[in-house]
Amino acid sequence: MATKQLSWYELKNLKADIHQLQSDVDNYHRQLKEAKVDLSRLKPGDEKYDETEDRRVKLEAGIAMFSEELETLRAQLPEEKPKEPVAVVPKKPKIELKQGDWVLAHRNKDDQRLTAAKVIAILGVGENKMFQVRFKDKFLTQIRADECRPATRINEENEIKKRKAEEEAARPKNPNVIIAEAQLKREPSLASAGPDRPAKIPRKLGSEKKLEKSRGNWNDFMSKQKKSKESMFRTGEGVNARVGFVGSGRPMTKDVARKRHVHEEIEED
Repeated sequence: MATKQLSWYELKNLKADIHQLQSDVDNYHRQLKEAKVDLSRLKPGDEKYDETEDRRVKLEAGIAMFSEELETLRAQLPEEKPKEPVAVVPKKPKIELKQGDWVLAHRNKDDQRLTAAKVIAILGVGENKMFQVRFKDKFLTQIRADECRPATRINEENEIKKRKAEEEAARPKNPNVIIAEAQLKREPSLASAGPDRPAKIPRKLGSEKKLEKSRGNWNDFMSKQKKSKESMFRTGEGVNARVGFVGSGRPMTKDVARKRHVHEEIEED
């Protein structure tokens, strides 16, 4: 059977009555529990036994009556509509920017185009963080993290350039120089050189007659050589002549006087 459509005011009063009856039922249950505890301590024939028993019976009857009335009131409540599942809105990934990064942002609220800009300063902390950016035409503005997105391609290109520059700086300037550990020629020590080497065989010389003949030929050859001229460093002929001292050698020779040649005609007889 369809339930009667209740107004907002009637529905409010109905819920208040249900709440009050539920509170009374809970109170009766608590008193009934206390009465049962008291009866467990008393014996039939005691002065308070009959009184406690009567209280127990009344509490049970009241609980039954209120519970029945409570069920009747609850049946008057309109059926609750099943709650529609709340659409889970995916959270935007948190953007972490640092000074020097490039982002795509709007120059102003009226500009619908995203333009590349460089983060030059970070203002504030936490969710209230602001980024001061500079566009390529030197225009400055401040934006929030949700008003921009990272320029991934530009940041990756800058990262590659930075990495290449670091590799070039770490590379040696002269690539032709090969740095290798010096290798010394190791000679075997005397103790580990192995067996003793055989003695060197003496060279055989000719007989004494042949040696004398060769010596004589050499002396004859040297005696026949003529000296071309005397050395300019030869000492003088004097007894006290010494090399390197002026006046200790032969006296200087005079230069030949230069005379003008006069041609004379000879008359023939």
